Amino acid sequence: MSFFTAKYNSGSEFLDSVNQEKKIIFCPTSMEIGLNQKVVAELHIPGAPNIFLLKGVAVAWQKAIPRNRIRSGLYLKFSTNELKRLAYYLSIFSGSIPVPPRRRKYPRLPVIMTAKARVIKKPNYFEIKIHNFSEGGARISSGKKLEINSILSIEIAAPGGVKPIPFSARVVNNPEDNLYGINFMTREHGTSSLLKEIMERFKKLSFVIFLLAFMIPGVVKAAHSYVYYDYSILKNGIINKYGLRIYSNGRLVYYKGIANSKPREILLSKNSRKFADKVFAALQEAESNHSENTPCGAPRGGKLVISKQKSSPRNLNLQEIDKLEKYGKVVRIMQKRLQPLHPESIRNNCLSLNVPAKVEILKDPGSFEKDFETTPPHSPKEHFINLLQADDLQDKLQYLMEIVTTRGSDLFFGKYLLKNHRFSDEAKKIARYFSAPLVYSVISSREGQKLLNYYSRSRSVENKYFATLLFLLNYNFSAAATSINIYYRGLAKSETGTEVAQKIRKAQKNMGRLNYGKSSWANQIRRISFLFEFWYDWARRISPPSNNAPTLAQIFYQRAFHYARMYAGNLRIGSISSTPYGRKTLRKLLPLFLSRHWYLYPVYTQVDIINVITAMRSAPKLFGGPNQVEKLIPSISNRIYELLRLRRFYAVDQLEKKYSNKIDPIILKQASGMALYHNRDYEKANKILSGAQTPDDHKSLLAYFFSILKSTNNPSNLEQPPENKIEGLSRIKFLLTQNTTQKPKKRLAQCQFNQLAAEEKLLLIKAKLSTGIPGAMENLITLTQTKSPAQSDSVSFLAHLYLTNNKSFEEVYDLLSSSLYNEQSAANWGLLATSAKYDDFPNAQILAHKAVNTAYKNPRQMISLLKLFVRFAVFPDLSYQLAQEALARFQFNPELAWLRAALFLRSGMKEQAQNEISRALQKDPGNYKYQKLAKQIQAI
Repeated sequence: MSFFTAKYNSGSEFLDSVNQEKKIIFCPTSMEIGLNQKVVAELHIPGAPNIFLLKGVAVAWQKAIPRNRIRSGLYLKFSTNELKRLAYYLSIFSGSIPVPPRRRKYPRLPVIMTAKARVIKKPNYFEIKIHNFSEGGARISSGKKLEINSILSIEIAAPGGVKPIPFSARVVNNPEDNLYGINFMTREHGTSSLLKEIMERFKKLSFVIFLLAFMIPGVVKAAHSYVYYDYSILKNGIINKYGLRIYSNGRLVYYKGIANSKPREILLSKNSRKFADKVFAALQEAESNHSENTPCGAPRGGKLVISKQKSSPRNLNLQEIDKLEKYGKVVRIMQKRLQPLHPESIRNNCLSLNVPAKVEILKDPGSFEKDFETTPPHSPKEHFINLLQADDLQDKLQYLMEIVTTRGSDLFFGKYLLKNHRFSDEAKKIARYFSAPLVYSVISSREGQKLLNYYSRSRSVENKYFATLLFLLNYNFSAAATSINIYYRGLAKSETGTEVAQKIRKAQKNMGRLNYGKSSWANQIRRISFLFEFWYDWARRISPPSNNAPTLAQIFYQRAFHYARMYAGNLRIGSISSTPYGRKTLRKLLPLFLSRHWYLYPVYTQVDIINVITAMRSAPKLFGGPNQVEKLIPSISNRIYELLRLRRFYAVDQLEKKYSNKIDPIILKQASGMALYHNRDYEKANKILSGAQTPDDHKSLLAYFFSILKSTNNPSNLEQPPENKIEGLSRIKFLLTQNTTQKPKKRLAQCQFNQLAAEEKLLLIKAKLSTGIPGAMENLITLTQTKSPAQSDSVSFLAHLYLTNNKSFEEVYDLLSSSLYNEQSAANWGLLATSAKYDDFPNAQILAHKAVNTAYKNPRQMISLLKLFVRFAVFPDLSYQLAQEALARFQFNPELAWLRAALFLRSGMKEQAQNEISRALQKDPGNYKYQKLAKQIQAI
């Protein structure tokens, strides 16, 4: 609330300024006040008995026009209660009542405050309440009975004062019970000056702040809460400081300063209530739900000050990762307000580390254009076709840019732009605004090394931070320490940069001495604990641990999990100070790693998962107790399935012995049989699944019958009637995978399509298409349009048929557009690339690179993508790289060996092809397509 003086030239001017119907009054003043603010006007009217104080809300401002004799002033809207008081003065100047004699020399300011008082010559103090105040007197209330003309000593605390000031006052009237009027006695030297000073302080201070200083609970409003955020950037060798303060009433203030000078305060807005509500809602969410939300991008390492009613301000250092995680959403909202023209991020709400916009832009962002707009999410089909057809390099870059700046677009194309065209203007724009999501989505050290060609040479402060992450990804600690030092110097935090760089160099030293024979065992454990905390902190700088964390963060979390397991999850190692923290982290990270199949991880992570589960089962008290451990550890059947897929047969034997009398043996057999079936150990799978059959479990039944056929080199019972529909489907699947000349046309015609599950329907459709039974294509199209577990497989299979029937790229794209990011994504991108290649698009290789990149991220899609490339004889170089990568993960897969043999044969490498096809036949000797390729190789 603001206080100002309004002086009228005459009583008639006062009468003309009041509109009683609309409850508005014009107050002449030169003091410009923000609209919609609560104010107190001190009305000076010639001939009035005293000065009148009027409360209201500022609704409009009138500029002065001297030549028309129009005064500047403020229009106030007042309440009905104020109108009742104002009517007295209107009656005086309208002549309805005579002008009364002047009652008070000094105007009374309405206040609510407490004070101490005592009657002169009596020692005991009592509490009073002051209701209004002036230089001459005040209105007070007291629970103690006071006599008229009695002298009081009153101690009043002035706003901004250190301690109360005593004044003498005389009780002059008692209009109501417990309500008294007093006059201050000014005979003492300096008393009059003190009263004037206190009155001026009351007027100059915001009225709400004044009431807060002397509040009575339940009666007085408190001061507005605020959130203040600031950070520094070194620009041209000068430290530039920037800050933003947002009050709960919507007042928005910007601060800008240099070095150690006092920052300049600039009012951006007097009423940004929507923005203020957004900030305080995020603050409430952070403090109530303890949400983890690290801002995406290079951290500014700033400061956050939170001041709430009835509490002292809190200073939070955002260099602490815990604080940054908790208040990350609040920080990001305020950072975006300092960069209003920043393009919407393509992913993860990221911001680049630029200095705040100019003041005129911060005050009115809507009047300025952004560097470029990020388009809303939409199908990039048109851009893809233009990109694939472009011959000119500049056209190619333009279409790539349009794909990348589509909100929610695939980050691969941004990385492709940086890796292959890093000197282009488009690449510079992408790196300036979208560096964080591109670096965070790196999936391997190889890809990180390619991006380093750009980021390590960039002079941008922000890019030094991203270069640090990529150097750490490749274990280049020395370069990472240098890069992070430059980054923090750019934030004017040289001490922090030196400290972080020293930790990086210490990590390098500890990793080099992990297997150093002369080190003591205790020192080795300390080094391991340090490395755990090191990688865990760097992972949290990117994102809190979750299934949606960027791939770079997942890699760092794998390393942290590895070192935490080595000491905190190893029961043979003694406890050190960080052991509880390490075990807490293991509990937090284990569910994330268990959410994927274990065989998809690197070997060291597979070992870590197994050892952590063993440690938790062996000593549950160390990990939160049996109840907490049981929630984390997967079921025995899941563990057996995953261990068998890793070919850890001894561990499975031990588990089965341990749980033989505790769990239904059928459950254990099903888990073992299905794992062996997926590992293509059909003979073992058949023996185990034979005693674990349940009529409702179609998957295990199908695996059982299929394993019987695969384990028999020359099955002779295919023409015999099957026992049930599942056995019939297993025969169909066998004939399809073997590529035999036998066609079960009679059996297929008898199958009742409506009684099958979605996966079974798709299997039947494939068989009918291979034998030429009519109606299969219509059934397939219907299956692609029906939501089911087999929908994505159906779409991919139909796209294969489109390719064999020479459908155009646009038709293939329209079919696959909604399936490019599902469990078949690598093969679907490969289908698009193959279709583009068949249509002779010069840039089809881009989509092929995207398909391979997706397969690297999801290794179980590698073989299906390689099979596609080999079948259609496209992209031989990429196929060979993919085959080499797949071999490291699927050494015992006969289909991979067959595909590699086909690749080697096409390259004229007969000996290598012979070795690969021999491995395939050794695993699956009855497969017709393997036998056929072996004959072709021998015939050369």
